[in-house]
Amino acid sequence: MLKQRTFFLPFCLLPFLQACNSDSSDILDALNANRAKWENKQISDYQFESQLSCFCSQETSDPRLVLVENNEIISIANMTTKARLQLDEYDTQTISELFHRIAIEESRAESLTVSYHPELGYPTFISVDGDKQIADDEYTITVNDLIPADEVTCAEVEVPGISLSIFDNNEPAACGVTITVEDKDDNQTVVTTDENCDASAPVSLLPEQDGYFDITIEKPGYNTVTLNDTGIAKDLCHVITRDISVTLIPTE
Repeated sequence: MLKQRTFFLPFCLLPFLQACNSDSSDILDALNANRAKWENKQISDYQFESQLSCFCSQETSDPRLVLVENNEIISIANMTTKARLQLDEYDTQTISELFHRIAIEESRAESLTVSYHPELGYPTFISVDGDKQIADDEYTITVNDLIPADEVTCAEVEVPGISLSIFDNNEPAACGVTITVEDKDDNQTVVTTDENCDASAPVSLLPEQDGYFDITIEKPGYNTVTLNDTGIAKDLCHVITRDISVTLIPTE
Protein backbone atom coordinates (compact mmCIF):
# COMPACT_ATOMS: atom_id res chain seq x y z
CA MET A 1 0.00 0.00 0.00
CA LEU A 2 2.88 2.35 0.77
CA LYS A 3 5.89 3.27 -1.28
CA GLN A 4 9.21 3.47 0.46
CA ARG A 5 10.55 7.04 0.29
CA THR A 6 13.71 7.72 2.20
CA PHE A 7 15.42 11.00 1.47
CA PHE A 8 18.12 13.21 2.85
CA LEU A 9 17.87 16.75 1.44
CA PRO A 10 19.35 20.08 2.42
CA PHE A 11 16.46 20.91 4.70
CA CYS A 12 17.72 24.44 5.31
CA LEU A 13 16.42 25.20 1.80
CA LEU A 14 12.92 23.85 2.30
CA PRO A 15 10.14 26.42 2.62
CA PHE A 16 8.50 24.72 5.60
CA LEU A 17 11.65 24.49 7.69
CA GLN A 18 10.88 25.53 11.25
CA ALA A 19 14.30 25.29 12.88
CA CYS A 20 17.71 24.88 11.32
CA ASN A 21 20.72 25.15 13.58
CA SER A 22 19.04 28.18 15.05
CA ASP A 23 19.29 29.48 18.57
CA SER A 24 17.51 27.86 21.48
CA SER A 25 14.51 30.17 21.54
CA ASP A 26 13.78 29.65 17.84
CA ILE A 27 14.00 25.87 18.19
CA LEU A 28 11.70 25.84 21.20
CA ASP A 29 9.24 28.24 19.56
CA ALA A 30 9.05 25.98 16.50
CA LEU A 31 8.73 22.90 18.70
CA ASN A 32 5.88 24.34 20.75
CA ALA A 33 4.03 25.70 17.72
CA ASN A 34 4.19 22.45 15.80
CA ARG A 35 3.42 20.27 18.80
CA ALA A 36 0.28 22.38 19.35
CA LYS A 37 -0.61 21.97 15.68
CA TRP A 38 -0.23 18.17 15.95
CA GLU A 39 -2.19 17.93 19.20
CA ASN A 40 -5.02 20.04 17.79
CA LYS A 41 -5.49 17.44 15.04
CA GLN A 42 -6.23 14.82 17.76
CA ILE A 43 -4.73 11.98 15.73
CA SER A 44 -4.30 8.95 17.98
CA ASP A 45 -4.41 6.13 15.38
CA TYR A 46 -1.98 6.37 12.46
CA GLN A 47 0.96 4.85 10.66
CA PHE A 48 4.17 6.32 9.29
CA GLU A 49 7.47 5.35 7.76
CA SER A 50 10.59 6.11 9.76
CA GLN A 51 14.30 5.67 9.28
CA LEU A 52 17.17 6.09 11.72
CA SER A 53 20.52 6.95 10.18
CA CYS A 54 23.44 6.42 12.52
CA PHE A 55 26.69 4.55 13.05
CA CYS A 56 24.83 1.33 13.79
CA SER A 57 23.83 -1.98 12.21
CA GLN A 58 22.13 -2.22 8.83
CA GLU A 59 19.00 -3.70 10.39
CA THR A 60 18.80 -0.78 12.80
CA SER A 61 19.06 1.65 9.86
CA ASP A 62 16.52 -0.11 7.63
CA PRO A 63 13.29 1.86 7.03
CA ARG A 64 10.37 0.90 9.27
CA LEU A 65 6.62 1.04 9.06
CA VAL A 66 5.26 2.05 12.46
CA LEU A 67 1.63 1.41 13.43
CA VAL A 68 0.16 3.42 16.31
CA GLU A 69 -3.16 2.80 18.05
CA ASN A 70 -4.44 4.97 20.91
CA ASN A 71 -1.07 6.79 20.90
CA GLU A 72 0.90 3.58 21.48
CA ILE A 73 3.06 1.65 19.03
CA ILE A 74 1.59 -1.80 18.45
CA SER A 75 3.60 -2.97 15.42
CA ILE A 76 6.90 -2.14 13.73
CA ALA A 77 7.86 -3.68 10.40
CA ASN A 78 11.28 -3.71 8.81
CA MET A 79 10.33 -2.48 5.33
CA THR A 80 13.33 -4.23 3.74
CA THR A 81 12.67 -7.72 5.12
CA LYS A 82 8.97 -7.19 6.04
CA ALA A 83 9.75 -8.81 9.41
CA ARG A 84 8.00 -7.66 12.57
CA LEU A 85 10.43 -6.08 15.03
CA GLN A 86 10.39 -6.54 18.79
CA LEU A 87 9.05 -3.32 20.30
CA ASP A 88 11.55 -3.31 23.19
CA GLU A 89 14.60 -3.86 20.99
CA TYR A 90 14.33 -0.96 18.54
CA ASP A 91 14.46 2.75 19.27
CA THR A 92 11.20 3.75 17.60
CA GLN A 93 8.91 6.43 18.96
CA THR A 94 5.44 7.82 18.45
CA ILE A 95 5.04 11.38 17.18
CA SER A 96 4.40 12.64 20.70
CA GLU A 97 7.56 10.90 21.88
CA LEU A 98 9.55 12.48 19.04
CA PHE A 99 8.49 15.91 20.24
CA HIS A 100 9.81 14.95 23.67
CA ARG A 101 13.07 13.75 22.11
CA ILE A 102 13.51 17.11 20.37
CA ALA A 103 13.01 18.94 23.67
CA ILE A 104 15.64 16.76 25.37
CA GLU A 105 18.15 17.14 22.54
CA GLU A 106 17.62 20.91 22.50
CA SER A 107 18.84 21.03 26.09
CA ARG A 108 21.93 18.88 25.61
CA ALA A 109 23.01 18.50 21.95
CA GLU A 110 25.63 20.78 20.45
CA SER A 111 23.82 20.81 17.10
CA LEU A 112 20.12 20.21 16.43
CA THR A 113 18.26 20.59 13.14
CA VAL A 114 14.51 19.93 12.89
CA SER A 115 11.87 20.34 10.20
CA TYR A 116 8.13 19.80 10.47
CA HIS A 117 5.20 18.82 8.29
CA PRO A 118 3.52 22.04 7.12
CA GLU A 119 -0.05 20.89 7.79
CA LEU A 120 0.03 18.30 10.56
CA GLY A 121 3.01 19.65 12.46
CA TYR A 122 4.81 16.37 13.13
CA PRO A 123 8.62 16.32 12.82
CA THR A 124 9.78 15.06 9.43
CA PHE A 125 13.51 15.40 10.00
CA ILE A 126 15.63 15.45 13.15
CA SER A 127 19.40 15.74 12.97
CA VAL A 128 21.47 15.60 16.15
CA ASP A 129 25.16 15.98 16.90
CA GLY A 130 25.64 15.59 20.62
CA ASP A 131 29.24 16.76 20.69
CA LYS A 132 31.20 17.95 17.66
CA GLN A 133 34.40 16.76 19.34
CA ILE A 134 33.13 13.18 19.49
CA ALA A 135 33.12 11.09 16.33
CA ASP A 136 30.20 8.90 15.32
CA ASP A 137 27.65 10.18 17.84
CA GLU A 138 25.54 11.91 15.18
CA TYR A 139 22.18 10.56 14.09
CA THR A 140 19.18 11.57 12.00
CA ILE A 141 15.55 10.47 12.06
CA THR A 142 13.26 10.91 9.07
CA VAL A 143 9.48 10.50 9.17
CA ASN A 144 7.57 10.06 5.91
CA ASP A 145 4.06 9.25 4.71
CA LEU A 146 2.15 9.62 7.96
CA ILE A 147 -1.44 8.48 7.39
CA PRO A 148 -4.23 8.96 9.96
CA ALA A 149 -6.42 5.88 10.32
CA ASP A 150 -9.62 7.78 9.56
CA GLU A 151 -8.30 8.72 6.12
CA VAL A 152 -7.87 5.11 4.96
CA THR A 153 -10.40 2.91 3.17
CA CYS A 154 -9.29 -0.72 3.36
CA ALA A 155 -9.87 -3.19 0.54
CA GLU A 156 -12.03 -6.18 1.44
CA VAL A 157 -9.39 -8.83 0.78
CA GLU A 158 -7.70 -11.43 2.95
CA VAL A 159 -3.94 -11.05 3.07
CA PRO A 160 -1.64 -13.91 4.15
CA GLY A 161 0.92 -13.28 6.84
CA ILE A 162 3.41 -15.60 5.15
CA SER A 163 3.93 -16.75 1.59
CA LEU A 164 6.13 -19.84 2.00
CA SER A 165 8.14 -21.26 -0.92
CA ILE A 166 9.69 -24.69 -0.43
CA PHE A 167 12.60 -26.13 -2.40
CA ASP A 168 14.81 -29.22 -2.66
CA ASN A 169 18.18 -28.30 -4.13
CA ASN A 170 16.63 -25.33 -5.99
CA GLU A 171 13.79 -27.46 -7.30
CA PRO A 172 10.21 -26.66 -6.14
CA ALA A 173 9.12 -29.11 -3.44
CA ALA A 174 5.92 -27.78 -1.85
CA CYS A 175 3.78 -30.88 -2.49
CA GLY A 176 3.32 -33.43 0.28
CA VAL A 177 4.51 -31.05 2.96
CA THR A 178 2.95 -30.70 6.41
CA ILE A 179 3.30 -27.27 7.99
CA THR A 180 2.50 -26.68 11.66
CA VAL A 181 2.12 -23.13 12.93
CA GLU A 182 2.08 -22.41 16.67
CA ASP A 183 1.60 -19.06 18.38
CA LYS A 184 2.69 -17.94 21.86
CA ASP A 185 -0.56 -19.26 23.35
CA ASP A 186 0.17 -22.77 21.99
CA ASN A 187 -2.61 -22.53 19.42
CA GLN A 188 -1.75 -24.74 16.44
CA THR A 189 -2.66 -24.68 12.77
CA VAL A 190 -1.69 -27.58 10.51
CA VAL A 191 -1.57 -27.29 6.73
CA THR A 192 -0.85 -30.32 4.55
CA THR A 193 -0.34 -29.84 0.83
CA ASP A 194 -1.67 -32.36 -1.66
CA GLU A 195 0.78 -34.74 -3.35
CA ASN A 196 -0.50 -33.54 -6.74
CA CYS A 197 -0.35 -29.81 -6.04
CA ASP A 198 1.74 -27.25 -7.91
CA ALA A 199 5.11 -27.78 -6.26
CA SER A 200 6.26 -24.30 -7.27
CA ALA A 201 3.27 -22.48 -5.78
CA PRO A 202 3.95 -20.70 -2.47
CA VAL A 203 1.90 -21.89 0.51
CA SER A 204 -0.17 -19.10 2.08
CA LEU A 205 -0.24 -19.11 5.87
CA LEU A 206 -1.68 -17.02 8.71
CA PRO A 207 -4.36 -15.01 6.89
CA GLU A 208 -4.70 -11.62 8.61
CA GLN A 209 -2.83 -12.90 11.69
CA ASP A 210 -0.04 -10.81 13.17
CA GLY A 211 2.29 -11.67 16.02
CA TYR A 212 5.10 -14.18 16.52
CA PHE A 213 4.88 -17.80 15.41
CA ASP A 214 6.92 -21.02 15.39
CA ILE A 215 6.65 -22.76 12.02
CA THR A 216 7.59 -26.39 11.45
CA ILE A 217 7.93 -27.83 7.93
CA GLU A 218 7.91 -31.63 7.55
CA LYS A 219 8.06 -33.91 4.52
CA PRO A 220 8.77 -37.64 4.30
CA GLY A 221 12.40 -38.27 3.38
CA TYR A 222 13.57 -34.83 4.53
CA ASN A 223 14.88 -33.29 7.72
CA THR A 224 12.39 -31.16 9.64
CA VAL A 225 12.83 -27.38 9.36
CA THR A 226 11.72 -25.07 12.20
CA LEU A 227 11.43 -21.30 12.01
CA ASN A 228 11.19 -19.83 15.50
CA ASP A 229 9.68 -16.46 16.47
CA THR A 230 8.66 -15.58 12.94
CA GLY A 231 7.23 -12.08 13.28
CA ILE A 232 4.26 -10.87 11.23
CA ALA A 233 3.59 -7.13 11.29
CA LYS A 234 0.59 -5.15 10.07
CA ASP A 235 -0.43 -1.78 8.72
CA LEU A 236 -3.69 0.13 9.09
CA CYS A 237 -5.58 -2.38 6.94
CA HIS A 238 -3.90 -5.76 6.75
CA VAL A 239 -0.96 -7.87 7.79
CA ILE A 240 2.25 -7.33 5.86
CA THR A 241 3.04 -10.50 3.91
CA ARG A 242 6.47 -11.99 4.39
CA ASP A 243 7.94 -13.98 1.50
CA ILE A 244 9.95 -16.80 3.05
CA SER A 245 11.89 -19.52 1.23
CA VAL A 246 12.92 -22.82 2.82
CA THR A 247 15.25 -25.46 1.40
CA LEU A 248 14.59 -29.05 2.54
CA ILE A 249 17.54 -31.35 3.08
CA PRO A 250 17.06 -35.10 2.40
CA THR A 251 17.66 -37.45 5.29
CA GLU A 252 20.66 -39.71 4.99
